[in-house]
Amino acid sequence: MDFERGAGGAALCHPGGLCSAQAPGVGVPARRARGDGGVATWGSKSCGGDSGRVANQLQEVLSLRSTDEAFVGLTASGAVVAWGDPLAGGSAPSAVTSAEAQVAEVVSTRKAFAALRRDGTVVAWGDPQLGGDASEVQHLLTEVARLFASGGAFAALKADGALILWGDVAIPRLSEVVDVATSEKAFCCLVAEGSVVVGPSGGTVSACHPTPEPPRLAAAKGAGEAFAVLQGTRLLNLTPLEVPEALEDMHFVELHSTSGAFCGLTGDGRLVAWGDPERGGARTETAEDADATKSVVQVVASLGAFAALRSDGSVTAWGHAFSGGNFADVQHLLSEADGSFEATDWEP
Repeated sequence: MDFERGAGGAALCHPGGLCSAQAPGVGVPARRARGDGGVATWGSKSCGGDSGRVANQLQEVLSLRSTDEAFVGLTASGAVVAWGDPLAGGSAPSAVTSAEAQVAEVVSTRKAFAALRRDGTVVAWGDPQLGGDASEVQHLLTEVARLFASGGAFAALKADGALILWGDVAIPRLSEVVDVATSEKAFCCLVAEGSVVVGPSGGTVSACHPTPEPPRLAAAKGAGEAFAVLQGTRLLNLTPLEVPEALEDMHFVELHSTSGAFCGLTGDGRLVAWGDPERGGARTETAEDADATKSVVQVVASLGAFAALRSDGSVTAWGHAFSGGNFADVQHLLSEADGSFEATDWEP
């Protein structure tokens, strides 16, 4: 199941089963998700809440993406279906809507989409100021391996390590890039020799010395220019969020982020969070909390809360109540959780 929320509309798809959805206070959804991968939409018509114009195309939808006022669905055939405000990406070019499009991935800024096709080329559309116009770099958008998006710009990482950026961004063109993370207002790029470049202002703001394992990046989405970097298992602070001194001596194996906080899983199984307490940034477990019989097996994050699944099947959550930080109503059902779980990007 895939769920996407824009500023004024919502959409849900289920690639392989029957389901329906209803948004609080807006009545029955315009569409029901069907076993053939149909899509349910509701909310403001001008913001993508009504998909009637493209209803016959919304078949076998595998995933959804949204801008503030539009949606796209990626179908099993590799074609893109778009609806909502055309100025925010609600009208896609034929290069991605045709049966020959072969789109592998779609990412979005606040008002534009970019699609990576299986041949390594990229197509962008939507608000030109926020990444919808890639004409100045289009000749460079070949052999692209991965696509990234901040709130106002796109970045394409090519197979040779070149990073091509367009939209509302000021990072210079980079080479030998090995990893990229994004927040609402910035990119954080790890270069092969270990330096870390943060934009939109650009410039090398810190350096990572070579380690047996390359540094790993995590970004606090929507938290300005807040980033955290793992140099091996050590935390490198590149964030304006206040970081407790105790973290300097900890060894981390994972990093996760909400819109204003980070959560790290330590090597001995402890969860440590820092940043905005309202967004999940207030949690420090002791060694006693990290009992081997209930070690953490998965951490997920919404925009405002974290949740962790332990090996004994128990679940714990913290952060903003309306973002999933309060699970009191269902806690009795989560004593023996099995498998994995996911979070949506909902924030009040």
